[in-house]
Amino acid sequence: MVWKKELKEVIKEVIIKDVKVPVYSSVNYNITNNPCLIQLNYPISQYSPQLLQNNKSKQSDFKIEFCLPNSIQLEEFIKSSNGKYYESTWEQSDYKFLLYRLGRMSSTNFASSAGHDPYKNKLDTAYRIFGCEDSSSFSDESIRKMGIGTFLESHVVESYQKATKNRIKRAGFCVSSKDERLGFSPDGFCNEDGIIECKGVEKLYDSLQNRLLNIKMYDNINNKIPISHFCQMQGIMHLSGRTFAEYCVGVFNLNSSNSYAYYERIPYDKTFCEKMFENIDEFMEKEYLYVKNISDSILLNNY
Repeated sequence: MVWKKELKEVIKEVIIKDVKVPVYSSVNYNITNNPCLIQLNYPISQYSPQLLQNNKSKQSDFKIEFCLPNSIQLEEFIKSSNGKYYESTWEQSDYKFLLYRLGRMSSTNFASSAGHDPYKNKLDTAYRIFGCEDSSSFSDESIRKMGIGTFLESHVVESYQKATKNRIKRAGFCVSSKDERLGFSPDGFCNEDGIIECKGVEKLYDSLQNRLLNIKMYDNINNKIPISHFCQMQGIMHLSGRTFAEYCVGVFNLNSSNSYAYYERIPYDKTFCEKMFENIDEFMEKEYLYVKNISDSILLNNY
């Protein structure tokens, strides 16, 4: 691998699979060596590692809590300029955000509902959409990692803006104008025609390490990016009418401030999305409708 270091300022190098990989201070969109690593300005060392390690998502015991609004109140949303979706201004922690997401397909479920996620079946996905999930299936370690990721994602966005000078508008919960059952919430909208999707991890995914080092077995883009992330970004672009996604995976060393982010610009893949949403349509008419009927029955009997 020959890195074009002269194209960007190199801050440091990190070792990935015995290869020295440069970390840059900014991203130049005119270069061809995409993906790359960029410096994160977020001072992770100001937070106690103990705080992060104990930052676990609270999970309740397995139970069914169906609560699907009859119809979304679109007057509380702002219609997008391209007319493809309605957007709220609620933060992701707001109860209204959670309320209107419940019972609607969200971008985190695109892969499993389309049959692309080998670890999740469609019926379990449908139950999850309606607020039913077996928390016992999550190990303490996976819950800890999810908590750290959620805690750090917003800081990846902030650092990305500082590194690239791109304008990021934080996004609220969005609903498709064609099908109110379909919702999405990107980490932000980038400039006029893109989105940004950020993850926070302690170790870079193996597939992205291979992508970074240009290993030939990862020639197809959806084979080198985790499929759930790929479907999430493609689905959001498809529903929002955007043409690219900024994919940032922040890698945080909890014992120092020496952190960086994997960066790659992902183009919209119309062919992939059309096929994926064909599969999602089948899911909506089968597994989704099956669980919705159970939800409606429970609501009818309790109210």
